[in-house]
Amino acid sequence: MKKKIGALLILFIVIVIVSILLLGCTKSSGTLTCTNNLESENGVYKTEMKSKISYEDGYVTVVTTEEIIKTQTKQQAVDFKDLLDNYYIKYNKVAGYNNTVTLENKTITSKTTIDYKNINQEELIKIDESNKSLFVDGKVPLDKLKINLTSQGAKCK
Repeated sequence: MKKKIGALLILFIVIVIVSILLLGCTKSSGTLTCTNNLESENGVYKTEMKSKISYEDGYVTVVTTEEIIKTQTKQQAVDFKDLLDNYYIKYNKVAGYNNTVTLENKTITSKTTIDYKNINQEELIKIDESNKSLFVDGKVPLDKLKINLTSQGAKCK
């Protein structure tokens, strides 16, 4: 009887240790990188997008995105920059959101950092009601954001 109890106790301990090791190997935090390159049908511009998504426990904490837009003419670049400046001006007023747009020759670079741990969700949703769909219980699930990006053609790894 003591041998059976001892064997069961050892088996139980082994199961607990294996379970802890397996759960400990689950990646609960890290960085996901997504990229997307597009070219307009008429060849007027090309875009390159790269996003680094930091996450903890399956929820997005910070997204840093760099978009590079290359145009055929300086005037097209100026027009794109004006368009982006006007678009992001309201977002830059939201706590936890920061965007800069620069122009060099015929290339526009837009850099955005969104701190989802400290973002003012209400203000973000006021700007665009569709932002509400990102959040679940006040957090942005990594899987949801990844689906959103890949449905727009991004490749994530």
